[in-house]
Amino acid sequence: MRATQLAFFSVVAIVLVGVGAYAVGEFRAPVEEPGVITPKGAGEEEAELACPEPDAVPLSPAEVTVTVLNGTGRSGLAGETSEQLGERGYTVGDPGNTVSPAVRPRSSTAPRGTWPPSPSWPSSRRGS
Repeated sequence: MRATQLAFFSVVAIVLVGVGAYAVGEFRAPVEEPGVITPKGAGEEEAELACPEPDAVPLSPAEVTVTVLNGTGRSGLAGETSEQLGERGYTVGDPGNTVSPAVRPRSSTAPRGTWPPSPSWPSSRRGS
């Protein structure tokens, strides 16, 4: 029985060492174009990026359409922000919510009484 176990674990160790050596070789392999990052699109169409001409003038707010999406847990934030942008002269699209939050909630290790920074923070997160 002991000889079988020794043989089995020896084979497993040799396979793991081989897989590790292969992985290290793959990571060290030169890339096709060093220093070039492969562009990744967020949608179906790729946006064309170009630098403005030296004599270019920024668009006026009325020429810019802004659609605000809320990625937080705070209800109505997109609407409030859209109103503020509209008051500043921007053309505002329909505000809405994102599919998933932009920032995931995380735990705080701040001492009790120093967190949250504002009274509008949900009471379930205040630690009281």
